[in-house]
Amino acid sequence: MWPGHEATMVTAWGHDWVVVVAPRFPASEPLKFYVLGRERCQGKRLRAPDGLKVLDLATGANSSRLALAQGEGGAALLEHTGSGWKPLSLPPEAITEVSASARLIADGDNVLIVDRSTLWFRQDSTWARMALPDDSQVAPIASDTLLLVGSRLYVGTQRGEYGGLLAAFDLDTSSNTAVLVKEASVLDLALPVWAMVADAQGQIWAACGLAHLGRREGRVMKFRDGKWAVFAHSDSKSAPNSSWNLPPAAFVSVQLDHEGRPLVLGSGTGLAKFTGVGWRRIGTNWPDFHHVDDRLGGGIVFPNEPDRFVLIDQNTAILAAKARGAFLYDLQRGALTPIELLD
Repeated sequence: MWPGHEATMVTAWGHDWVVVVAPRFPASEPLKFYVLGRERCQGKRLRAPDGLKVLDLATGANSSRLALAQGEGGAALLEHTGSGWKPLSLPPEAITEVSASARLIADGDNVLIVDRSTLWFRQDSTWARMALPDDSQVAPIASDTLLLVGSRLYVGTQRGEYGGLLAAFDLDTSSNTAVLVKEASVLDLALPVWAMVADAQGQIWAACGLAHLGRREGRVMKFRDGKWAVFAHSDSKSAPNSSWNLPPAAFVSVQLDHEGRPLVLGSGTGLAKFTGVGWRRIGTNWPDFHHVDDRLGGGIVFPNEPDRFVLIDQNTAILAAKARGAFLYDLQRGALTPIELLD
């Protein structure tokens, strides 16, 4: 990795896998996106045409590869085809108003640009501009988790030791309004929300967790039948916990396997899978990452858990390990292979 940068995310983009690299401290420098090759051991930086900078990626209908980009002429929505980039339509006001911190998400043909509390939503090939309601306490920032399911936007915020919240909004294009769905929102969550995913039945899973001052706490939340419920709760302060049979962990990522069962990445435990009756670790020799924080001098060493993972088959995962970079992780052998990221 480069000084001052971290691999913070691994995500699917169409049929490809992408490692996302971010500046370690807030800066004007944009995110970098590296598309992995067939062997997954090397990633090549994705570049937009004509001097545009890629802001975010999303997978659209038929696994189309979408990108939100920005240049001197404003914002652009692009599709990456087999022969190159193809521009897609954007409203004139979005071209001029979208900022460098905007996010792009999609669900099939529905496409959403989120720029703090301002939304541009495309449904049935028509764009609508709307705003999140002021009383919702929500104005997503770049690090927050966003999920679009049909015309409903789920937001999970992370504010470190100050916790986070879960909120859901129905996007109504007939009135150009975003309506807070009270039964689908938890506005007093004590833990930051790090990841969300929808299963085949439209149920939402969220990973929440915090490791702070020696305490590790995590929750796997599930939204079904019109309300959120705690699916698993881990807390070092009150261990053992009936819904979590492994050592205490702060959950930072969640994914579903081919049977729809959740897998979570927990600070201190590594990857774990729900078996139907309990949780079991998967993989051997879980990597013990560390990083050195020298901002105050003295080179203090901290545990450095991976931020995100994707399971690309039953034997292999891709890990985003912050300042250490990105790795292929062989679950059977416990072997790590660094992924070379090329500019």
